Amino acid sequence: MSNIGIINLFKKVKDTITTPWEPLVVYPTQVTPDHPQKPTLWCYGPAKDHGLTSVDVNSLRWQGYMKDNLEKPSDNQDPDQFAFISLVKHSLIPAIVFNEWIEDENYDYATKYDISDSFPQPLATVIGFKTRQQTLEWLGSRSTTSGSGGDIVDGEHIYKKAGDALEALNEFLGDRPYFDSTANPGELDAIVFACLHRILNGPRHASELYTLLVGKRGSIEEEAGNDGYVRLIEYARRIWEQYFST
Repeated sequence: MSNIGIINLFKKVKDTITTPWEPLVVYPTQVTPDHPQKPTLWCYGPAKDHGLTSVDVNSLRWQGYMKDNLEKPSDNQDPDQFAFISLVKHSLIPAIVFNEWIEDENYDYATKYDISDSFPQPLATVIGFKTRQQTLEWLGSRSTTSGSGGDIVDGEHIYKKAGDALEALNEFLGDRPYFDSTANPGELDAIVFACLHRILNGPRHASELYTLLVGKRGSIEEEAGNDGYVRLIEYARRIWEQYFST
């Protein structure tokens, strides 16, 4: 074979390798999904055998918004509620995220399996690893350090801020049925319920955050009169029974 023939042969091989394969016939889809007729929330699903609520605290917050009345903020919303919403976002949600994603025991024995219920393997393992790394970076970018000037996430500091937030929320709620001053729950109620529900029903292999809420006995039923926050626990139960259990 001449040199020209060899060159032409290599060109044909190269063109075969580099030219993307295209199907000869493209068939249209047989079934098209219906377009949503009302606001639709796409979020992390519930864990296996854990009812209807999402395992993700931010997803659960939006689930609350979409329930009756919870998605309708009051026109007479107390200005103090905006400060408490900020408090929850900056002090309570980071603690829940740390508890579920960074605490080794909780991640290895609970969170990892919650992900497996939502995604097939090996995708679940990849998503879990990537999300855990992103969560650590997110916590490091926030005020979750001990103030030493570094970017090391300090769990003790995170839980201290969460405890202060729970105490402030417990005092602010008082004897009212909701945080909103009207007869119906509002924006603050949605985000607080999401946090309390995840603390009470999330992983407890590392239980410091759970203990901050229910008291050192570690049992909701035995908590009354202990050093936990009874009003917040009863509040979370009331929201659950009214909007989610039926």
